[in-house]
Amino acid sequence: MFSALRQGALLYILEKGESPHFKIGTVDSVTQPRPKYNTFNPSIPFNANMETIVDIKVNVDNEKKDYIGVPSNASIHGYGNVVISESRDAMVSEVNSMLQTSKQIVDSVDYHKKVIESCEEMLKQLDPDYAKQQERDNAIDSLKSEVGSLKNDMTKILNLLTKAGAN
Repeated sequence: MFSALRQGALLYILEKGESPHFKIGTVDSVTQPRPKYNTFNPSIPFNANMETIVDIKVNVDNEKKDYIGVPSNASIHGYGNVVISESRDAMVSEVNSMLQTSKQIVDSVDYHKKVIESCEEMLKQLDPDYAKQQERDNAIDSLKSEVGSLKNDMTKILNLLTKAGAN
């Protein structure tokens, strides 16, 4: 639990994104748990099932980082593309989860390519405007390729003429 962290304890920090990586920081300080919501409700006894949070200051690679509003009873917490944990095992589980998700996505690429092809064929049959648009896009792509090929050929011809004229 984050509320049990003390100065000098390790905090694992996972930065997700295109190139995920993790760092290990040392805790500088942890605030006392406080209510997450500062509203008073007289029908709820004080501290009865009240969610609490803490603020954690961490030193990571000689840089100070603040993690504000961390659930005090949790051992892992996410901030968008950043996940922090006071437990190495919880971080291992998080990384394994990321790995499995990415493997599933990569394994499903061929399936989704076939779905795209099938959907495009169905749309061509169902929507004549879509079929015309696809046909036009294919024709434009073909023309672009041919023009690019002609430019390369012209460059080669000019180079040969330049070399022949220099000799």
